[in-house]
Amino acid sequence: MPPDQKQVLLEFYRSLNRKLLNLKLDAVADRRLRNWLRSQFKDTATPLHRKLQEGKRFDLILDGSLNGHYKSGVKLLRMAYYDLISFDARAPKWLSDFARAKVYSRAQKDRFFSEYSGILKITHDIHDFKSIPGLVEKYMINLQQSETKSLPSNHSITDILNGVKPAVQSSTYGSKKPLCSLFSQLRTQYKDHIDHDWALPQLNLKIPPNPAGLPLSPSVRRNLILVKLLQIKRFINEYPPMKMEDMEHLNNFVKSETFGSHPMSFAYERFTRDSFALTKNGKFKLSKIRDFSIPPPKNLFNYYVSVK
Repeated sequence: MPPDQKQVLLEFYRSLNRKLLNLKLDAVADRRLRNWLRSQFKDTATPLHRKLQEGKRFDLILDGSLNGHYKSGVKLLRMAYYDLISFDARAPKWLSDFARAKVYSRAQKDRFFSEYSGILKITHDIHDFKSIPGLVEKYMINLQQSETKSLPSNHSITDILNGVKPAVQSSTYGSKKPLCSLFSQLRTQYKDHIDHDWALPQLNLKIPPNPAGLPLSPSVRRNLILVKLLQIKRFINEYPPMKMEDMEHLNNFVKSETFGSHPMSFAYERFTRDSFALTKNGKFKLSKIRDFSIPPPKNLFNYYVSVK
């Protein structure tokens, strides 16, 4: 790199560091963001224009935070406490395995389906038509037959060429009780505590019959289940937990005597209020900032009565 370009890059790096220093972030966020910034500018494999682009993006967030825009402050904190920390470090293994699972190839989809279809409560709409004589019985007989026969669509070309017989599909999508219980508890806590813009996916799935009143094909039923599981997966990745240690650190920070005069106090309050950590058995640990926050709308009336 020519000397003049090195000097420009160095000055830009120093400018970003000065702005970061002026924000007076908590020790954990400050350290992580400084380390990230240093790594971005020291990476010799990254082209100069890419470093400048990334630096400019970061510069805009810093400027917004310094100008009192709380949304920019929240972005900065989210970067420090979520983006720079792997999901594995922020969540119990059972949730991390689910949220980070790759579901692209046929084999990956098969594994994902086999591992997690049991967290759903699956019912069939045909039971709503019990008044029609013989309809439900005919449906259930056909359903059992279709679920117990081999499915060539689940059989790879390699296996066919090698003479390997296809596996028999399980006759039921059996509930995996430990996982089912954990995900059920997780959904309840999302509903009760987290202010989310996305629709919270249900853990139940009703499968309709085909126009003839018979079961949909096994592959269609399987795809319906996969779509539901992927909805849950996307939601969890959009609203993930933070590290337990980070939540405890932030709780101490927002309770400190000097926090009220911090220039980013509102951004910290919004960020910590909407964050949570997760124990190994799936229970939320919430920010203590909520102790002084107005409760969500469904509890607002009781709150009003209690403080009158």
